[in-house]
Amino acid sequence: MIPKGENLGMVVARVVPFWQDQVVPLLKDHKNILITGHGNSLRALVKYLENVPKDAMDTIDIPNAQPIIYEFDSQANLIKRA
Repeated sequence: MIPKGENLGMVVARVVPFWQDQVVPLLKDHKNILITGHGNSLRALVKYLENVPKDAMDTIDIPNAQPIIYEFDSQANLIKRA
C-alpha cells in the first residue's frame, strides 16, 4: 500500500540512514558537503544532527534561502552550527 502522506517521524526514518551511509563517510574523508532540500527533509536532518527531542520537533525552524552551516570533527560529530 502506498502511503497518502508522510509525517516528520517517517521522514526522519528515511533521512538518517542516508546521512549515516552516504554523508558521514564523506565527512570523515574531510569533504565539504552541500545538502539542499525542502521542509520536512531538512527538519528531519536538523532534528537528528542537533538531537532535538521528539516533543520539540515542531520548534525546528528552517529559514528560507539562508544556509545553515555545520562543522564536524574528524569522526563526523557535530562541533557547531553557524
